[in-house]
Amino acid sequence: MIVATEVGRAFRLSTNDFDMSGNTGLTLNFTSPTGIALQKTELTTNAVSAPAVALVNDPDLGNQAASTYFEFLTVATDFTEAGTWTVCGIYTDGTPKVYHTVADYTFTVLEACS
Repeated sequence: MIVATEVGRAFRLSTNDFDMSGNTGLTLNFTSPTGIALQKTELTTNAVSAPAVALVNDPDLGNQAASTYFEFLTVATDFTEAGTWTVCGIYTDGTPKVYHTVADYTFTVLEACS
């Protein structure tokens, strides 16, 4: 669960067991409810990674093996709009391979309390 303008909340997207440990680039492309694009990469300030740590009982993803999910920590300017957002992930490695998540996934950003 993400609330608009939150700082330090982990955003995670599963790759359905695809091992991303060999990546040379990771990208998450978001679209806000009003159509504004937001892109996060391994080079942004709050960098996208594929953590080498398994998730156990994550409230959104359940159990995930290490290196099989994208992750970054939010800053206040990431999700400024409440509503339904879409996201797709892109994996790149040096062979070169470029893989996209199967579809644009949707998630809800909740309104911040006032």
